[in-house]
Amino acid sequence: MTFPIPRSIPITVLSNNHNVQGYLRSKVDSGKRPNGRIHLFEAFLFLKSIRFGKSASGETEQRVIQLLRQSFFSNAPLHESQFKGDRIEVRLTSCGDGDTCKISHFRDGSDVIPFSIALRLSGIDTPESNPSGKLDNIVKYTSLYLNRTYRMRDDLRPIVRERVQYTGKIAGLIAEAFRQNSKRISIAPTFVRSTEDPAMCGSLDLLGKYGRLIGRLMSGGPNQKEDLLVGFIKDVLPDIMAKQGKELHEEFKSRGKQYEGRIDKWKHSKPELWKTLSPETLPDPSKIYSKENCEILAKKWVIFCKLYPEAKNDFQTMITFIGAGFPYPKYRMNLTDIDLKAEAVAMGAIKFPGQHLLMSHGMNSDIIYQYMRPNADPKDPFASPVFRMFLHQMSGGRDLNPPDCKDK
Repeated sequence: MTFPIPRSIPITVLSNNHNVQGYLRSKVDSGKRPNGRIHLFEAFLFLKSIRFGKSASGETEQRVIQLLRQSFFSNAPLHESQFKGDRIEVRLTSCGDGDTCKISHFRDGSDVIPFSIALRLSGIDTPESNPSGKLDNIVKYTSLYLNRTYRMRDDLRPIVRERVQYTGKIAGLIAEAFRQNSKRISIAPTFVRSTEDPAMCGSLDLLGKYGRLIGRLMSGGPNQKEDLLVGFIKDVLPDIMAKQGKELHEEFKSRGKQYEGRIDKWKHSKPELWKTLSPETLPDPSKIYSKENCEILAKKWVIFCKLYPEAKNDFQTMITFIGAGFPYPKYRMNLTDIDLKAEAVAMGAIKFPGQHLLMSHGMNSDIIYQYMRPNADPKDPFASPVFRMFLHQMSGGRDLNPPDCKDK
């Protein structure tokens, strides 16, 4: 079993049966491709719409289901129970906010298949670094929260936007450093755990909003066993942050000086607000991810991977572990619990046996970063006060921490 390979097949090649061809044209083909071709994504969306066969009816529909399974998913798992840890090697051209990368090629054995698509890293969320509706929403409600908390009516949005985008740029630096410094990269499939439909629990989660592929970014090739990320944390991360991270810090600190006149008046009257927004308190990634700190993080990572072997080579778990991204249980999947444990280490909520490691690290010391954590649990001491105050607006009306359907 491996990751499904994006490709399209002519309807006439898929079947010579007129009833099946007609069904494919009317129910599966979106009409986006010339000459009546069915693409992997159309096959997946159709199978998902009929609950992967659980809602199928009629002989022709059953034949179509079997045909699509054989043609597009013969070596790829449609359900978590079929997954054996296999993955497919890819070539990345860039990484953005820290949770999105662009794929240009897939490698299937000796075959290299060109196919350009955005990859949404499954199970995590990192701060927004580029203009978007999501960024606007975060900025709006974080500003409202600060105004209500400090009983003000200032337009804080430009200042907050700078701070949010800065933390997103740091996550993006880490993802791009991973891409540039990895000899081989692969992706693994992930599986749904947030549904209330028993028939869909554990099903493949392949395609997300905006037509992006969904998967877990992994270090190494399809059969990589030894963990490679400990070397990334120990050697690559501090080097990148000492250079590009330091430059980013200086750039945003300089940009923040345009607001110093407004911010400095809060230093004595509202010191906590000053601490939250002042350019003087902008977290410096070259210090956070210094050589010394990254050596400690690397040792922690080795221990963590011994406790949770699923974390080996998993970029998503690593970026939460080093405190540069958040688990995203809003879209719970099969590795969410591991990501949550990694985040707990980053926040200092987990102490390893025999190790004096009860200490938060990464971006968790930054107040704006804390505000962006997608958690409003009243029992969680690390939950975001912004999400608590504006839960519906920040969550889009979705449960931020739905139960694992496997536990039902």
